[in-house]
Amino acid sequence: YSNDWNIDEKLATFFLKFDINSEFFTLPVTGNLGFQYVYATQVSNGFITQSLPSGMAATKPYSHTKSYGELLPNLNLRFAVPGNQVVRLALSEEMSRPRLDQLVANASAGVSLPTDHTQNPPLPCTPTPANVATCYGGWSGSGGNPNLKPWLATAFDATYEKYFGSDK
Repeated sequence: YSNDWNIDEKLATFFLKFDINSEFFTLPVTGNLGFQYVYATQVSNGFITQSLPSGMAATKPYSHTKSYGELLPNLNLRFAVPGNQVVRLALSEEMSRPRLDQLVANASAGVSLPTDHTQNPPLPCTPTPANVATCYGGWSGSGGNPNLKPWLATAFDATYEKYFGSDK
């Protein structure tokens, strides 16, 4: 059951862009200012599974819906400096969404029978106050998190460019 999952998602993206063609202290400046809005609704379906020491497993269907919206502004500027030189500046908010297998609505947990970990290979044992440090069962678990939101980062980029040759 831990591999039986699906994710349905609906994405809506809206954007708006304004071109810039002006001067800044007599330097010609061109570029753009933009805004992107991303709205996502994700439905993750899976199972919660518990493995029992008897070797049996208990499962239960699980579904979770998550929605979010992010505004991602962006500014790009190009300054034309005399002598075939250019200075470019960019500032933006960026988004990276989690992988689908990280958004899974699955969870599994299990426990193994107590074994004596001083033996090689470990042998079954019965826990007592005298052997509690060496006779124990193992816990295990895995799953995803359908509540994960995208990672956001603010990016800044600046470059200086010098072009050799004629203005053609």
